[in-house]
Amino acid sequence: MFFVSIGWLLRYFEHASFLTLYDNQNIGRWVIVAIPILLSTIILTFTYKARQDIQEKPFNPKFPTLLVLAIASIGLLSFVRKPHTNEFNCWYYFDNDKKDYKISFAITPDHIFETTTDSKELKEFVLKYGIRDEFRPGIYCPETKVWVVTRFKKIIAVKILGFRNSTTDYKATLDEPFEIDIDKIYGDKGILQPDFTLGDWQKRKPNR
Repeated sequence: MFFVSIGWLLRYFEHASFLTLYDNQNIGRWVIVAIPILLSTIILTFTYKARQDIQEKPFNPKFPTLLVLAIASIGLLSFVRKPHTNEFNCWYYFDNDKKDYKISFAITPDHIFETTTDSKELKEFVLKYGIRDEFRPGIYCPETKVWVVTRFKKIIAVKILGFRNSTTDYKATLDEPFEIDIDKIYGDKGILQPDFTLGDWQKRKPNR
């Protein structure tokens, strides 16, 4: 149970670090995370004490205290470089008179970010596999997978990996992920941040 409690602490201190960085006012989530941390700390302390008693060694409360603090630091340091994959509904707007074109990413109509690029490779890829919708302009690429890397709360890398053509159920994947210029991202950048989950870090999926 000693090592199991360490594993629980590593997991839930990572969640606590997420809340510290991104959602520190969410009391409900803090309660959900704090209870396992408290229970794991108690189990760790008592199993360490029992181990010391079996070995007829004195119990030093400094050891479990410093161990818990070290685990908390590891949880926070895990956000020095946090990669994750999000999914967005995506539209490309090409203009024959312009070299640059706009790309719009959305999870809901109210949560959108946009960027511009002049990449010929990406344009050819989208023209080949994207969906034309007669009811709205642009070329539609549903379930676009975007790989994001953050350093604490700062976005340091964003790459388009591909998308799924829902008409043909074909998963179109770029030969080389397309890196978006971070300085050309406009709109709701918050949807690029990692999402909170009590399981493993998961991708954020768009509403359809």
